[in-house]
Amino acid sequence: MENPRDSLFGKASAAIAPVLAPAEFGDWETAGALVTGFVAKEVVVGTMNQIYVGGAEEEEAEEPTTFLQDLGGIATGFWNATVDTVKMTVSIIPGVNLVGEEEEEEETALTTALQGAFTPLSALAFTVFVLLYIPCMVAIAAQRQE
Repeated sequence: MENPRDSLFGKASAAIAPVLAPAEFGDWETAGALVTGFVAKEVVVGTMNQIYVGGAEEEEAEEPTTFLQDLGGIATGFWNATVDTVKMTVSIIPGVNLVGEEEEEEETALTTALQGAFTPLSALAFTVFVLLYIPCMVAIAAQRQE
């Protein structure tokens, strides 16, 4: 679909949006992200990525790798994660800084899109709202079980 607003998801989100208007989340994009957050809170970010960015960040198809190449990639990733974990653990000690200067995070397409859609205050309000509104369905099922 060319415009996500025209999809069934977009129409359902637009129907729910007026309920969230008093909290300043009355646009269909934000309402849709909040509705999918009921499945799992982490899905809010994925939904926003699909709505605001869509397929703009799709990567080109890579050539298939061999088993040994995959194994090498896994080993390299494990080694890098181990080294980073040790550096971060040691950096907890006051006065020790193995990590180096703080690196600036690169701007992603989603970051850029959200900076146009949210002010810093509204982004903070949205984050707090996501943390406090209805728990995800797994948490509700666990509470019911208890």
